[in-house]
Amino acid sequence: MGGDAPAQREEPELVTQIGSLLRARKDLEPEDITYLEAVIQATVRRVKALPRDKEA
Repeated sequence: MGGDAPAQREEPELVTQIGSLLRARKDLEPEDITYLEAVIQATVRRVKALPRDKEA
């Protein structure tokens, strides 16, 4: 009925979503945000590189 179903809608990149949330925080310095984004990006790359269990 008007619009994509939630499962079909394309999600923004996870790092982009989290980065927006981090930048909205008033208690983080720009250097903290940059560091956290780098950690999250590295984690996402690592998870994507792991072999997938086909049964799951």
